[in-house]
Amino acid sequence: MLVEYLFYDRRWLIASCLGLVSILASCGGAAPIEGIKVTPPISLLDLLPQARVAAIVPGKLEAGVEIREVSVEGKSERVFFFQAGTELIFPLRIEQAAVLETAVALLSDAWEKGGDGVTFYVAVRREGEIVPAYLFSQHVHPRIVPEQRGWQPVRLDLTSLRDTDIELILGTHPGPNIDPTYDWAVWKDPRLYNPATDPNELSHPRPSSN
Repeated sequence: MLVEYLFYDRRWLIASCLGLVSILASCGGAAPIEGIKVTPPISLLDLLPQARVAAIVPGKLEAGVEIREVSVEGKSERVFFFQAGTELIFPLRIEQAAVLETAVALLSDAWEKGGDGVTFYVAVRREGEIVPAYLFSQHVHPRIVPEQRGWQPVRLDLTSLRDTDIELILGTHPGPNIDPTYDWAVWKDPRLYNPATDPNELSHPRPSSN
């Protein structure tokens, strides 16, 4: 079971603990983005300047995130491209009912290559909490599971977190052997939107508050 893989595999626990040290070290008092309204929808790609990056296996893997344009199923998409073992952390305060919608994949050039796959996850840490709550996790290994050669959809209802200071975390774990080989992990244009509206009517990018 995936839950057993994530929380009882000793290598995952070791990596998680190391990552927690990295996250705590990088907190630095980052202020939440002031009261986000998700009507019209907002792309997390546009909020990258307000996010921070953390390595979940510091000293072994280097964290990194880029915005790229890639093709996974024959259509060009804007994505977050993650280095193996990276967490991207958004301080947020969502003022409306909200859904997070995205999809995860490995780039097609990695589908038949080596490595042990990537575990994608979404987690939330409320103000004052140390250990985040995991809302989604999926291990993607297209060489072993051909059905995973393409986008794996993700849709999460965040309405219960409305009017709460949170850290929304997108993360990739480099597999049970902590093997980053061909871990070319991408997140398809993650969007926050009010479920009562059209998620395709994207808002204009918000300027950085810095």
